[in-house]
Formats: sequence, C-alpha cells, structure tokens
Amino acid sequence: MAKQIQPEFLYRRYLSGDCTPEELAALFRYFGTADETALRGLIETELQASEETTASVAEEQKLAVLKELIDARIRPDAGRYYHLWQRIAVAASVLFILSAGGYFLLHKPTVPVQVAVLKPEDLSPMNKGVILTMGGGKRLVLNNNHKGTIQTADGAKASQSDEALTYEQTASAEPVAHTLTNNTANKYSLTLADGTEVFLDAASSITYPVAFTGKQRKVSVTGQVYLKVKHNTAMPFYVAVADEIIEDIGTEFNINAYPDESALKTTLVEGAVKVSRKQQAILLQPGEEVVATNSAMDRKPADLEKTLAWLQGKQIFNKEPLENIMNRIARIYDVQLVWVDPETKKMKFGGSFDRTKKLSTVLNFLRKVGPDVDFAVEGKTVKIFKKKHK
Repeated sequence: MAKQIQPEFLYRRYLSGDCTPEELAALFRYFGTADETALRGLIETELQASEETTASVAEEQKLAVLKELIDARIRPDAGRYYHLWQRIAVAASVLFILSAGGYFLLHKPTVPVQVAVLKPEDLSPMNKGVILTMGGGKRLVLNNNHKGTIQTADGAKASQSDEALTYEQTASAEPVAHTLTNNTANKYSLTLADGTEVFLDAASSITYPVAFTGKQRKVSVTGQVYLKVKHNTAMPFYVAVADEIIEDIGTEFNINAYPDESALKTTLVEGAVKVSRKQQAILLQPGEEVVATNSAMDRKPADLEKTLAWLQGKQIFNKEPLENIMNRIARIYDVQLVWVDPETKKMKFGGSFDRTKKLSTVLNFLRKVGPDVDFAVEGKTVKIFKKKHK
C-alpha cells in the first residue's frame, strides 16, 4: 500500500521547485488558474489557512484528488498513466466546483476598513474610573456593573446610581473608614451616612467613616471637593486637609488643596466655617475665602464663579500664570508637562474652556489668546515652548 501523503506536501514541492510538469498541470486545474504567479499566491494562502477548513465533504474530496496526484507520481505505470490523468482531471473539475464557493468565501479579498487615526492632541479627558477602597484595603472600581446596592465585607450599606454613591447610617460601635478616589475628569457625587453631600473633582479623594457615632464627625480630603454639610449642633463636622482643620457651622464650601497649586484655598458659599492652622483661626462669611501658603493664612474676597466653575464642567482663569493653568490641564487630561522654555510658566492668560472637550481644543484656545506660546504633544506628554515667529 502506498504511504498517504498530506496535501501540504505537494504545495511545498511546488514552492521548492520540485513539481513535475504533470503535477504542475494538475495544480493549475485544481486552483482554476493558468497564471503561475497567481498559483504561487493561492498555494501560499492555502498553507497559511491550513488549520482552517471549509465544508468537511469538500476537504475529504480535495484530499482524495491530491492523493491520486501523488500516487501517479510514485506509481508511474505507462499503461495506466493516461487513463489515470483523465480520472484526475474529472475529479479535480468536480472538486473545483464543490470547493470554489467555500474557497473564495474563505479567501475572498477583504474590504479595507477606514480607521480614524487620532492626532496626538486629540486626547479625551481622563477616565480611569472611581475607586472605592474599603476596610482591609479591598478596592472596587465603581462603574455601571455596580449600580444599585454595593455589598461590602465590612458591613457598610451603600448604593450607586450614575455618578453618585450614597451611604445609609448603620449602628456600629467602631465604624470602619472608606476612601473614595475620583480618577475621572468629571465630578463625582458622594452622600455620607449623615446626609452630607460631597462632590469630588478630578484626582481628588475623601476618607470618611461609613457611619457616624460619638460626639463629632470627621473626614479628610485631598485635591478639590465641594461640601454641603448636614448641620448637627450636637455632632460638629470637621474636615482635615493638609495641616488645616475646617469646622462646619451650617455650611456649603469649596476646598482646593491640590499639591501643585500655589496655595490651599477654602471658599465659603453659604453658612459659616472656621479654618484653623496651628495657633491661627479665621471665621469666614459667605463670599470669602482663606488663602493659605507655607508662610501665611489670609482672608480674602472670593471669586465664586471662577472657584465653582468646575462643578459645571468649566475652567475659568483670570490673568493667571500659564504654569497654574497647565497644571489643571495635566490633571484633567492625565498628561505630563515638560517646560522646554521655562520662562513661559510666568505668561499670564485670561479666559475659560470646557473641560469635556478634546485636549486639542484647549491647546488651540491657548495658542490664540497667547500668541507667544506653543505646544507639542507626544503620547501622554505635553511640551510647552515659546513660539518661533517667522
């Protein structure tokens, strides 16, 4: 009995230049072409797709035809040779008709898909998700998969809907603390167990007890947050930020405590707050703010429209150094800054931009209002330099 040889054997004989004229003719008939360049391409494609199949019947018939071709090569009987090739031709013709549809379905040219290539500046605002860190350090990414009640191992009762997380007060002798971190460019809303509402800006966090007990309520924050405190005279509300303590006296206020800002600002919108640091304390009235640097803590009139613009998805600046503006842009779009020409840091700008737009829109706006500055974006890095005028 002749040894069975796989179809790939004959393909490779052709590609190596070892096919006989008869084998070559059979391959031309089998693939339905008389063009040797086309034949080579078809064979190479067939080898690449050897692990894929069309209909099983067609595959079996193809194998039978190739086996006959191979048998003809290894049994060159002159008396039967002519009749054998007639049988092969008929079988190959039938096989070609049966398998043509499947072959061309498998190997049909694909229509090129038009894929939009993003320009380097077309970065969208940051969207790394909102992270809830629970007791024991367990972390949960809050997204649409967690709408409704959130099950926590530490017994807290919370529920999520859209861009908001709400806690319920539970009886607990020693309530655990959770930390909520907003790694998106949109504000995220949190309602504490006592009903206090908190809004977190990009790259901001708050650490809080899941339930309030005892004689006071205390939370700590980083970044920028807006609080609408549920007033309770019997249980005052304190916010720890950096080295300051802010005490609520029936209040709505904003805290901007980003480490790359020039000062820590506490701005009062409604009610009253007392801001304390070391031996100094300032009691604010609505429309005032405390501006604290390393060396001083001062009371000043507040620009509420500018301070609270982030809650409306806007960024407003009035004769501010470019360094401050670019630091905010870096947080919103999660990019690194490289100051090619450091003197551009002190250039001052005024205006506003929509924080939901692409980075290119913001940079083009700055190019227009600041004709001496330009930008180059490489991946997640923004280079800032002086524009070279012609």
